[in-house]
Amino acid sequence: MSEKVEFRSALNAKTLVIAIIFIIIGVFVGQIHYGGENLYVPQGPTYWTWYPANPPSGPGWRIQAFHGHGPWGGYNGQHMSAFLWAFGFAMILVIVCAVANQIRRETFTRQEVALMTIMVIAALFWYSCSTTKHTLPSLVTFMVSCYGVEPPPYLEIIERSVSPVLYGAFVGQSAFWNHFLMTPGNPVPWGTILPSMIYFTVWIFCTALVAICASLLVRRLYVDVEMLPFPISTIQYGMVELTQSSEGGRVNLFANKFFLIGFAIQFLWLFIPITANMIRFRMAEIFCTTNPLDPSADFWYEGITGQPIYPIFVLGTTIGEIAFLFEPWLFGMGVFLPIDVLVTFLATFLIFGIILPAATVSIWNPEGLILSPEDGQGVGSVPYLIDEVGGFFNYPWVGIGMFAAFAIVPLIRNRSYFANILKALVGKEPPETFDPEKPMQYRFVWWLLIISGLITLGLAALADVDVKGWVMLMVILTVLGLGIQRMVAEAGGIFGTFGDNGAWVQEAFYYNIMLFLVAFLGLQGIMEDEVTRTVFMTAMILGNTAVFYQAHLHTGAYAVQAQNVGKKSRLKLRDVFIGICIAIILSLLASQVFTWWLRGAYYFNWDRMPYHIAELGIGEGNWHMLFGYVYNEPWNLDPANTIPRIIAGFIAVAVIYFVRGRWPWFRVSAAGAALYFSGFTSSYFFIPYLLALIVKYLAVKVGGVDSFTKKIQPLALGFFCAAPLVWTISSIWPALIPGYNTCGLSPYPWFMTERPE
Repeated sequence: MSEKVEFRSALNAKTLVIAIIFIIIGVFVGQIHYGGENLYVPQGPTYWTWYPANPPSGPGWRIQAFHGHGPWGGYNGQHMSAFLWAFGFAMILVIVCAVANQIRRETFTRQEVALMTIMVIAALFWYSCSTTKHTLPSLVTFMVSCYGVEPPPYLEIIERSVSPVLYGAFVGQSAFWNHFLMTPGNPVPWGTILPSMIYFTVWIFCTALVAICASLLVRRLYVDVEMLPFPISTIQYGMVELTQSSEGGRVNLFANKFFLIGFAIQFLWLFIPITANMIRFRMAEIFCTTNPLDPSADFWYEGITGQPIYPIFVLGTTIGEIAFLFEPWLFGMGVFLPIDVLVTFLATFLIFGIILPAATVSIWNPEGLILSPEDGQGVGSVPYLIDEVGGFFNYPWVGIGMFAAFAIVPLIRNRSYFANILKALVGKEPPETFDPEKPMQYRFVWWLLIISGLITLGLAALADVDVKGWVMLMVILTVLGLGIQRMVAEAGGIFGTFGDNGAWVQEAFYYNIMLFLVAFLGLQGIMEDEVTRTVFMTAMILGNTAVFYQAHLHTGAYAVQAQNVGKKSRLKLRDVFIGICIAIILSLLASQVFTWWLRGAYYFNWDRMPYHIAELGIGEGNWHMLFGYVYNEPWNLDPANTIPRIIAGFIAVAVIYFVRGRWPWFRVSAAGAALYFSGFTSSYFFIPYLLALIVKYLAVKVGGVDSFTKKIQPLALGFFCAAPLVWTISSIWPALIPGYNTCGLSPYPWFMTERPE
């Protein structure tokens, strides 16, 4: 009979104080960087696009070298900001704890480090996904659009249609808010802001709580029944172990030479890309007639108004895109993935990302459409190109079907497990042996889920949001959330998108969800004079689903990972639940407080701040949805384009799942396939995961499993840990240098107190 494992509590004053300090600092630095939106990722020579061109001198091939605005030749890191930002701060915390334990043994226990890193990642992971324009849609975007720019044409509709519960204190106060935003040193009118802030915080937190409770219901299914690999939590637990002492007395951070080698390689890879940039400039001069690294240079050759899309163009673009995309930390991530996930992902990418798009141009582009120079900026990503031109490969809908299957199919296959969970809803709690590690009784989880869901429904109704629309949104998010949790637990996720904040999956899914809700509620075709308060608020809140999407899906996906980290660390899972809840509430409040304070006390990104709030906060947020999708540019869901793709994704997962359960030799991974359909950034992973597959196979075959676990895995962990650390450091120090352009938008530091001339 096996000995019972003891789980310890780590929820004490020391862990709470340290975690809270790290969370507040992380949120503050995120707000300095343009509201947390553009945090640039330093990188090496990794982004080239090689594609056919037709310059005046005749047909040929052209190499396009891309670079961003970061301090070391970085690129716009929105697509991975959430993941790297959160893990970067967690890595700083790990280093602090490791040094403390090296000086004085057991200053921080394994359980304490695990809980603190869980809280930091939970807070910053959710927060850095949600920028100012998304975390404050209920407070500022509608009423500051006229400050510093021309008043919006729909200001009258805004004034008469806004919810008095959510916005009443702001209506008709244009002069006051204009003075507040444009004059430094103003005290923040907390009495006016606080009611809406609390309302919004409770709304978002309860939305996240629904996802957390849902993750608790499936935790044992994923961890103990299906025994999924949980690569993300394995990596985080590896970070926790770095703070503990090795056999020689030193902590593992300083004792494991393979980890240090990997860490040093990735650290230098990112910290010294100047030489790489020089090489890129030189190669650009050799292969290009114009300098593609000059921001003012035209993307296309002079005199060329467009480029026809033909098979060789698509093939060349795809191969050119993936050929130079390599980062050691992504290779490190691949090492922790199962081989069947890697093989299936690579095969899916080859079929759906390279072969089919090139072979079927005549289907998805039957009219031979030509890319204009404006469209040309998207040629670096074939999925984006296809999405712009036609819907034949409308992959997000396939992904939605796959995630729905990941949520439903495991529950059907494990019916006895799910039956025990359902019985708890009516008071029949499963026996203690069913789940001895559970953080709380399952009936409490059910009722907490129901109560938090009802609170979100009540707050939505009070804010004049259509009740049917809100219920539909929560149902969609919960189903997709369970599916995403299942996929991430097996395949690790994709970490986001090009040009959008996001993590785990393609954030553009919320646009698909929004389109479905607009069609479901019959909001399309409404004219300006037909906009009622319910129509207005429904379109405003549901049309800006990013904040609820992120609060629900990202929090839920990490919550199940955090529970597994707690189990590996022998930490009481109730501490994990409480810690995540505290972290989310704190990050919500801190982000809003810092937002108002920075904009009231300082000329925060002076030259672009009003434009940002008006054009990004409204243009990309509520008003782009309401006055764009609803009636100015009505988007009609084409059932022939969407429903078959959802069904295809669902069936593919179901078939693979059941065939694999019947014949164990069938090693195709549905999660590996979903990894490709999860987001447009899958091209970043192709080469690193291909190399990871080769290294894993050779290491096990030549050196055995013991060699792989003692050498290759620590090396991979070193790769992985260095990247977010360097990225976080590179995001912090520029904000503290007077006159430094923190994110390519303002030449003034955040702490200016005088109006720039």
